[in-house]
Amino acid sequence: MGKTAGIFLLKESLTFCVLLAGTVEYISYTEYHHITTIIGPLFVISIMYGLKQLSLLSLMLLSASAAKNPKRTLVGIETADKSRGIDVPLNDCHPIEEEDVLTVSLKKPCRLFTGPDCTGHNTFLSPGDHSSKDPIPVIESIFCQSSF
Repeated sequence: MGKTAGIFLLKESLTFCVLLAGTVEYISYTEYHHITTIIGPLFVISIMYGLKQLSLLSLMLLSASAAKNPKRTLVGIETADKSRGIDVPLNDCHPIEEEDVLTVSLKKPCRLFTGPDCTGHNTFLSPGDHSSKDPIPVIESIFCQSSF
């Protein structure tokens, strides 16, 4: 589905407007209820009156997500079989234990290691999506920094 910035109830009907990574999609109340039971408090519900409120809401969401837990970050790992997000502590070694990794998505700069406990060969990656045509054989552990 993508990153959700917020959900807004349109005043005229029970249609919800979902802002997804720069695009707007409309969903029914049933779909909205299903999404919110899965995602929970990540959604902010507000009545949409105009772009001014949208900008303010975006700023509020950004502030809330940054303040959520400044000592952890989310790392996305994609293999041919699955993809998953891993909650990783900052400035500490964390086990990942994944094989044949195709994509790594980072929000913070991280160093990926081929051995356990942040040993072995390593690669430093800046924030962003990093993909490879050839799978990375093994990533055993990761060390993410709060900044460069």
